[in-house]
Amino acid sequence: MSLMGIDIGTSSCKVLIISENGDILAQTSELYSLHTNTDGHVELNPFEVREKVFSCIRRCNAFFTPEAVTAFSISSQGEAIIPVNSQFEPLTFAPVSADLRGLPYVGQLRERFGDRYIRQITGQLLDPIHSIFKIMWWNEHERSIQDKCWKYCCFDAYILLSLGMPPITDTSMASRTMLYDITKRDWSSELLSFASVERSALPEVVCSGTLVGTLPEKISESLGFSTPPDVVVGGHDQPCAAFGNGLVDSGVSYSIGTTECISVIRKGAHICNSAWDFPTYPHLFSGTTVTLIGSQTGTRIFRWLGTVLFDESSQEFDENMELFYDLIRTVSKDLTTPVLFLPHLFGGSSLYEDPYAKAMIYGFSQDTGRRKFLKAVMEGITFEQYLGYQKFLGQISNDEINDSVIVATGGGARLQNFLSIKSDVFGKVFTTKQSHEAGCIGAAMLAGLGNGCFTTPHEAIELCVVNAQQVYPDDTLKLYYQEKVKQYDILYQALKTLHLQGESHATK
Repeated sequence: MSLMGIDIGTSSCKVLIISENGDILAQTSELYSLHTNTDGHVELNPFEVREKVFSCIRRCNAFFTPEAVTAFSISSQGEAIIPVNSQFEPLTFAPVSADLRGLPYVGQLRERFGDRYIRQITGQLLDPIHSIFKIMWWNEHERSIQDKCWKYCCFDAYILLSLGMPPITDTSMASRTMLYDITKRDWSSELLSFASVERSALPEVVCSGTLVGTLPEKISESLGFSTPPDVVVGGHDQPCAAFGNGLVDSGVSYSIGTTECISVIRKGAHICNSAWDFPTYPHLFSGTTVTLIGSQTGTRIFRWLGTVLFDESSQEFDENMELFYDLIRTVSKDLTTPVLFLPHLFGGSSLYEDPYAKAMIYGFSQDTGRRKFLKAVMEGITFEQYLGYQKFLGQISNDEINDSVIVATGGGARLQNFLSIKSDVFGKVFTTKQSHEAGCIGAAMLAGLGNGCFTTPHEAIELCVVNAQQVYPDDTLKLYYQEKVKQYDILYQALKTLHLQGESHATK
């Protein structure tokens, strides 16, 4: 018996097969292109994503043939939304979380309901990343989409639909649309009405790990499955990654990928009254919550450096990516530099809640070499998350979480110096697991829970989540980082007036 986990991210999809004992039997991934324009639109082509996901499934199945895959589940990026017609085909590209087209509608929702009410019923902050604002933009600018739309699907439900299954989602994914009432565990009638969305145009919401059927035989055969596998509902990628890192009831998971996100898992935390400055919503398992401290700029900054500063096209960078990462690996974690980097390529993070924030490099001199510059980039990405995490800790009781060890995952966790920088800045032990693809592992374990391979989440973790290494903070760099973090925040605050002027100009 084996299990498949599918992870649909912002820049790539990944597919992995594990045995019932947790051994990794096959894995593969494929990149896809983000489409952007000067109006702040950041989109994915759903057709391309679908074909890349199917290609990864076929390749994994072709590589691994001795034993049938008995079930699969999907871990998916949140917020990205796809209007689908009655023939199950996308009507347009899918705006992802970094897409800013919904900014003008944030104020409308705030004026109608108020921040506190929105947080109480959705667990989310009023932020243009959410699906509701993308839909409102379509309703005003591309009305034909609403007229032709049969279902609004996030990527999890869209892929299920493309596989001949009903478009079903789970609570964690529904929460990220800002159309779901987490207190009633149902789509919010008030928010649906405000956004002019029919309840019938949204997927059914069930619990993560729910078995929803068996893949149709013809589709199963076309994707290389030896027998049709069970289809199990997965979840939002961040809580799936936390589960893949071994966190069910409590702990801190740090995803170092295209974007960066700290997921804090707590048991029994009251969603509506805790962490008001950070999104907090149901985790994959009953009685637990997940709080996100996130930034839109993670390792995608390295791709930007390759394509812009080094005058390479996206395709050229993808082909030479390892050469660039080899350069990054030469940056010593002990290297100190006066250069400060604000990583706001896609606006501010959970820390500043400033969608108009811009990236900035400060402190260059003729002595600044490329390694000092790259060290400043890695520091800036980490400072953003560290300050956000400190802000979060200031809003909860000290005994609510166990963060003596932070579990790191994602492609960035493979960069030993980057991981060490994070350990030094946070002053915490960072640990990694045998597989950095925690989203895939989490989805595969959900598949096993859905089809009865595992009886409890803890059993799945015991079999499938294996520790790899621990990275300890270097006390000799403590004062250096304490001072530089202060400088980082001062630099942002000094620029804040410019950001506010940009907001004022944009809303006129």
